[in-house]
Amino acid sequence: MPAIAVIIALFLMAVSSAKVEFESELWPGEGTPVLVAGARRVTLRREPSLTAPANPPMTVKLGSRIQFDETRYQTVESGLFVVESAMTLAGRTLGALIYLSKQEYYADKSPVQNFALRAGTKIEFLQYRAEGSCFMRLGGQVIDVNECPDLNGPAFRPLRKAQVLWWVRVTVAGKPRGWALVDGRILRVSRREF
Repeated sequence: MPAIAVIIALFLMAVSSAKVEFESELWPGEGTPVLVAGARRVTLRREPSLTAPANPPMTVKLGSRIQFDETRYQTVESGLFVVESAMTLAGRTLGALIYLSKQEYYADKSPVQNFALRAGTKIEFLQYRAEGSCFMRLGGQVIDVNECPDLNGPAFRPLRKAQVLWWVRVTVAGKPRGWALVDGRILRVSRREF
């Protein structure tokens, strides 16, 4: 078994029983993702969860485009970082939430505010968003950070890396067939449409 398949299998086993810490109806990255099949069989589930009952798998041509009508981007374990040197983040507070719908995200008109972070402050990284932004959690509040800081730079000390899963609800002829995991192997992003 190739090493990458073993790594993916171990990761999926580790997060399969994990509770979702944060979930959004938004996909990661800019533009609409065009998804293609990297295998001839795409596993489908009734819900966006590794433990959800399976739907019949979908047989497709290798490289064929996979249509979808909904998305769920799940943080099964947040990243945790300690601020090493004082800094300020700008963003809008979305509240103490676990689930963020697409409608709520785009309807929210909360003002952008600055968050002063002192050295020693712990902050959670939840998900990358688009155009350099991300979701972080500070003091139990989810923040839509305008410009995600460089978490690999000297300003942060990592304690834990975030683990995320991206699901899409696959459709055939406009009808939902089930939820598939975008894992970069069986289902992957081919390009983005703008």
